[in-house]
Formats: sequence, C-alpha cells, structure tokens
Amino acid sequence: MKLAGLVLVVVGLAGLTIRIILYNYRDVAGTIEGSLLTPLAHLAIAAGAALLALHFVYRVLRHVLHH
Repeated sequence: MKLAGLVLVVVGLAGLTIRIILYNYRDVAGTIEGSLLTPLAHLAIAAGAALLALHFVYRVLRHVLHH
C-alpha cells in the first residue's frame, strides 16, 4: 500500500512537471491544456496520497491495538 501510494504520487508529480516544462512551448501548450494529462496527474496524486494516508492509519491502529 505504501509503495503503491508513493509510485502514484511520483507519477502524478512527473505528469505535472512535464506539463509545466512543455507549457512554455507554444505549439504544444494547447494540446497539453486539451489533454487529460493534468486531471490524471491530479487524480494520481490524490489516489497516492489516499493510499499513504490509509497506510498511516493502518499502522497507527495496529500499534494502538497491540499495546
């Protein structure tokens, strides 16, 4: 769960980085704005953050219940 969350966050940040880098080129700026790159990057970051949060809650609950 933790690894999947980290991978999703990294993939989402990579997508946003690609968008930011390519946004300065006028010939691809419209294509990037019309693509699903930004929404999918946001979705990947949100899903990854949710998995990391679930992992954290699971670890805390497991620690509390065992002590």
